[in-house]
Amino acid sequence: MVDKLNPKALAITFVLFTVVFDLTGYVWHGLLKQPSMLNQTYPGFWSDYTLMLYGLMGSVIYAYAIGYVFAWIFNWANKKFK
Repeated sequence: MVDKLNPKALAITFVLFTVVFDLTGYVWHGLLKQPSMLNQTYPGFWSDYTLMLYGLMGSVIYAYAIGYVFAWIFNWANKKFK
């Protein structure tokens, strides 16, 4: 069992996965014109590169925060309930 998680390392891992999956989604839905619910909600999203950049930045910030908080809660719970 893992004794302690490094919050920054886990946060960066979450960010890397998010960037890879977001860019894959941008290529699949944006460049290859595959169906997407995002296009139903925000028509023209895939043709506006500023929106795509803001979406990627928001996803990266959210992924870093979730990874950091997850590791922090895991370490706290592991220390408290051990």
